[in-house]
Amino acid sequence: MTINLNHSFRRYNSAGGIMLSCKSKSNNFYKNNKYWYHGTTLNAAKSILKNGIDPLFAKKHLPSNTYDFGPAFYLTSNKSQAIKWAVRKSSLGLYNLDPAIVIINMKNILTGLGKEFPEMDENWARFVLNNRLGYKQLDSLEYVYGCIADGSLTSAVTKYKENKDFASFKKSVYNKHYETSYDQLALISESLCKQITVDRIKIVRCKYNG
Repeated sequence: MTINLNHSFRRYNSAGGIMLSCKSKSNNFYKNNKYWYHGTTLNAAKSILKNGIDPLFAKKHLPSNTYDFGPAFYLTSNKSQAIKWAVRKSSLGLYNLDPAIVIINMKNILTGLGKEFPEMDENWARFVLNNRLGYKQLDSLEYVYGCIADGSLTSAVTKYKENKDFASFKKSVYNKHYETSYDQLALISESLCKQITVDRIKIVRCKYNG
């Protein structure tokens, strides 16, 4: 089945705001960026709009090794990436759920202890690998920002478990396009999530060609 994404939205909440596209990464870009996107299902988006963000939701419902930066509430500055996340999540399970994105307003609130991985270097690869192996990382972190691993991550982790070859793992998950075009911001702290304003949610309109 081929999915063609129509990068327009049917408005669900009419609150104001400007949707930003992804900018080139620069020093503290993620701290100064105002609008971020979370791709999910419409039902989940409505729940976030009504009840706020729960960073522990992922920890309660999915294994800790499911995420690059550990259990958290994940955002991206790239609208297209959020759309892909939404479509993927909406296609899981037995029901065809409407995909949606949550638009978050969070400029100037990342002032606590965080970690940044602007490049797919060795430190980033080891951090991702340790999370994917289920190892507990720094509990004191409030957020982590960095690159998104290549889609071959699952097989790369499986191979690493067999041969313990870190160099091969790093090579497998590196993707130059991903490094320069996609990012992710993992919000770990409950207190940080309480400061976030949900600007609005929008349904993603997709065409499915079977």
